[in-house]
Amino acid sequence: MNDPTHTYEIIRNIDQATGGFVSHSFERLGDHILDKVLSCGRKKLSERTEERIKNSDRQVSVEFSAKLTAEILRNADGVMADEIIDLWANLLAKAITGQDRSIRPVYFEVISKLSPMDALFMTEFGKPEMRQAMLVDLQSRRNFVGSFISQVNALLDKAGLDGDSRKYCQDALQRQGLIKIDDAGFCSMTIFGLGFYEAVCAPLTKTTRVP
Repeated sequence: MNDPTHTYEIIRNIDQATGGFVSHSFERLGDHILDKVLSCGRKKLSERTEERIKNSDRQVSVEFSAKLTAEILRNADGVMADEIIDLWANLLAKAITGQDRSIRPVYFEVISKLSPMDALFMTEFGKPEMRQAMLVDLQSRRNFVGSFISQVNALLDKAGLDGDSRKYCQDALQRQGLIKIDDAGFCSMTIFGLGFYEAVCAPLTKTTRVP
């Protein structure tokens, strides 16, 4: 029978006998893996930020907030999930082009608590057509939401999430104050959620050029 404690003692003794060779090897391996992860994540963030700025026809502002930009980069560092990187890229693009008046630091903490599927759900649920639907009567809204949620569910199905997992997304977003669900099960954005969507999920708007 293998004794994990005994195995650990053997490794520790070898480590001591070799002057810490084992420990140093693991530390170097860990540093190497971490460096690769950070490098890959930073490259993704850079490419997607550049893409958003290019698509908006905006330019990097000479008066952008260095402090805000540094905070975004610090919080985004190490993130690998595409859905979450997209949120940070939206924020970074807005920050360095001077479109940062709606960015609140509290949003950084919210993003850190979202799963990739939560981010996908929020991005789809906050689209302008959803807000238009909120202006019509309740029954029409229910019908529209049912149809719209089915589209979101199709995306989540493709990612391998079942119905219960979809409910977890709604629950997570509700706990973060981004959406609210009434007693009849009608799901809508909160004021905080609308602000979050505009700042974090919505893409950088195009410039209005004067002919």
